[in-house]
Amino acid sequence: MNRVSIRSFLRPTLPVALLLAAVLPVAEAGPPQYVTEWGGFTSKPYRVAVDASDNVYVSDLDANKVRKFASDGSYILDWGSSGTGDGEFNQPIALAADPFGNIFATDNGNHRIQKFDTSGNFSLQWGSLGSLPGEFKYPQGIGTDAAGNVFVIDQWNDRVQKFDNNGNFLMEFGEYGTQPGRFDWPLGIFVGPDGSIFVADTQNDRIQKFDPDGNFLLAWGQTGTGDGDFTNPIDVTVDGASNVYVVDEYNHRIQMFTDAGTFLTKWGSLGTGPGQFNHPRGVATDSMGNIYVVDSDNKRIQKFSPTTPVKPTTWGALKSLYP
Repeated sequence: MNRVSIRSFLRPTLPVALLLAAVLPVAEAGPPQYVTEWGGFTSKPYRVAVDASDNVYVSDLDANKVRKFASDGSYILDWGSSGTGDGEFNQPIALAADPFGNIFATDNGNHRIQKFDTSGNFSLQWGSLGSLPGEFKYPQGIGTDAAGNVFVIDQWNDRVQKFDNNGNFLMEFGEYGTQPGRFDWPLGIFVGPDGSIFVADTQNDRIQKFDPDGNFLLAWGQTGTGDGDFTNPIDVTVDGASNVYVVDEYNHRIQMFTDAGTFLTKWGSLGTGPGQFNHPRGVATDSMGNIYVVDSDNKRIQKFSPTTPVKPTTWGALKSLYP
């Protein structure tokens, strides 16, 4: 899908002074180092999540499958097929692993969330097409917090919905707009170690940060190619040291920030070599701080190691995106 929606022609220019977090000059960190890569996808891989045992789950979008790998890329298993039944998908977009051994998938075209165990056994599902609490219009990103609550990007409704671990609606926040706390086609979400919620507000070309209750804290980013600028930020994740990684899709790179929005480093460019990308669309980190990037149009996953050691963590991970 073309990134430019009809309504994007009508939106005003972002009030940069109002929306951007102040970025203080700091010494840049070195970019993470390339470790390995793997493929084996029948369509374009889209999103990635990592569980507490550092197993890696990837949504294989048009194949309507979730594929599970070891952290070195060794294949373990897959599940899913095309359809509307339990365990079937109509384009599984994003994945999240909670701290209790559950995997959640946004079943985009079926307007629902599905819950599985780590072996792909179906547990439950919730959602239908609509705009009421618990309904979705093309759910995108998904994340979990330490308590197992589930946060879903409800893309066409320009909001985030929060549920308990069994899909019971708890709250929502957000609406269409450019002001703080509003969204224009958000695609990615992640809940950090302290419960802060990070949203990739994609067509506003910014990252927004909220407290655990959905109250706006800060935002950073603007349209561009410079450090801290974005062109279609599609996914976001946070490691155990509270470093924030953003998939800057149309700039074919990953950018790394502090959790206050201070730019640290970047890596990637358009290409097929190690450390290069062709429309990256997902990112996740494991308990040791290794970074997994969905290099979507190259049909591969690339793994990178952090230049600064990260304290091991065990909390869950999110993932999200959009073509």
